[in-house]
Amino acid sequence: MTNVLSSPELLDPVNLRDLAAVPVASGYIRESVAFRSDDVSHLSTEYADSLWNRGIRTVIDLRSPGEAAYTGRGPLAAHAIAYHHIPLVAEVAAPAAMNQALPQVTTPDHVGQWYADLLESAAPQLATGLTVLALSPGGTVFHCAAGKDRTGVFAAALLSAVGADADAIADDYARTSAELPRLHARVQMIMGGFLPFDFDADSMPSGAMMGAERTSMTVMQRTLVRRHGDVLAPLRAAGLSQELVELLRTKMLATQ
Repeated sequence: MTNVLSSPELLDPVNLRDLAAVPVASGYIRESVAFRSDDVSHLSTEYADSLWNRGIRTVIDLRSPGEAAYTGRGPLAAHAIAYHHIPLVAEVAAPAAMNQALPQVTTPDHVGQWYADLLESAAPQLATGLTVLALSPGGTVFHCAAGKDRTGVFAAALLSAVGADADAIADDYARTSAELPRLHARVQMIMGGFLPFDFDADSMPSGAMMGAERTSMTVMQRTLVRRHGDVLAPLRAAGLSQELVELLRTKMLATQ
């Protein structure tokens, strides 16, 4: 089933960005190789064409099976773009249920702890996603619904693998803050029929879960270092080899 947006200004992604802007330890990330985004199943034909023209040849969809089935692939399916559905969670709880299930997630620190737990539980999927990105030709866009939580965890793993430090990763995550009002509106418009009938601003999860505070990503990284020694350790345990990391760096990085 495909939901039709009624607001043209929210049809296209509002949180899509090239990771080339993120500094790394040596050299720099090539342009048009890796993009993070909010939902790319809903966009205009013109925007889909622009992504193709920018070199996008692969989509990694991190959403749950229900979300992906609800929206379909959208206009990008008209192009020869590979699609890989790698859900990091089995389902997305309705807002009321999320508030009930995650009452402890009320501060940026709590969000960071939740991100660390997610990276650990989804380590096999994250390792698979990094493998897809390393081996796919052209540019790759990875996304969830808002491009914040699941996308933020994937971006942190990717950027860690190619040599970005903790501050750069947290800075990249926090860039989403500027787009939160439009993101919330866009997610509600796209997924409204998938969520409870009485879904409105009053029933949405509140507090830190709805934000993108730099502290959350900093806490995630510190938590993983404390538990495992570094951010990528759970992915290596799940099969991410050093050879694959080197392939990823070869694809993404250029020297000064």
